[in-house]
Amino acid sequence: MRLSCPAAPGQIGLATLPRLVRVGEAGAKYMKTDTRFPIDADAMKYLSGDAFCNGIEFPLPRNDAEGLKLDRFMHLEAACKGKRVLHLGCCDHPPLIRRKIADNRWLHARLTAVAECCLGVDIDAEAVAIVREQFGYANVIRADLSESVPPEVHAGKPWDVLVAGEIVEHLDNPVLFLAGLRANLKGLCLKIIITTPNAFRQDNFRLVRSHKELINSDHRYWFTPYTLAKVVTRAGFTSLRLGFVENGVPRSRGGIRRALKQRLLRMHPALREVLVMEASFA
Repeated sequence: MRLSCPAAPGQIGLATLPRLVRVGEAGAKYMKTDTRFPIDADAMKYLSGDAFCNGIEFPLPRNDAEGLKLDRFMHLEAACKGKRVLHLGCCDHPPLIRRKIADNRWLHARLTAVAECCLGVDIDAEAVAIVREQFGYANVIRADLSESVPPEVHAGKPWDVLVAGEIVEHLDNPVLFLAGLRANLKGLCLKIIITTPNAFRQDNFRLVRSHKELINSDHRYWFTPYTLAKVVTRAGFTSLRLGFVENGVPRSRGGIRRALKQRLLRMHPALREVLVMEASFA
């Protein structure tokens, strides 16, 4: 794909490597399409700041293969199955915890169920107390890994993956925070997986036509694929892989409207609800 910047002719692209993977257990007795793509060396020149353009066209992954949309929970369960997992920001907002546990939509419970070992870390003392004392999750501690590393994280073998789900949009300075994580956990953890609401999600385009924005009142940012990749790169992470997932399991029924939406999201995965970024601490 050609750059739009005349001063910097060339190509910038994402390798198209769709593959089929089986994910999750609950309601997941089917194959789904994995739409994660590595970001190539040409793109990294711009993400790192070695090259500049004030009108670059950053190509988005295309998924031409048939397959149902990928659920965020199932994607993370598959990535963490049998692994040693650090779950950052594991608790969620205190008013939401009880309902999410009841609905099986509390991510920490689902990661704990599939991982070899899962340690949840959160800075919210109230939320940590709730999940430990009211729900019996002893694998949750209060700490800020961007500032220091507690003894529980140092114990045992290196961690396979750090899951930072729906966190970066809440931070005042995501680059500073992620850079602190990398500095403190390099050598202790191999990979980070970040998920965040996608600025290009289909519902945003629908709502703006009604002169509305639907957003969590604690969010500071909407991220696009490029801006999230830029933040992660500036924080020092490498070997970036980008993808898009949805926040729910496809319903077996739903009529023509749902079928059309499913088709649209297969053809244009960048309209899905959630961005996924995987990167290496190395």
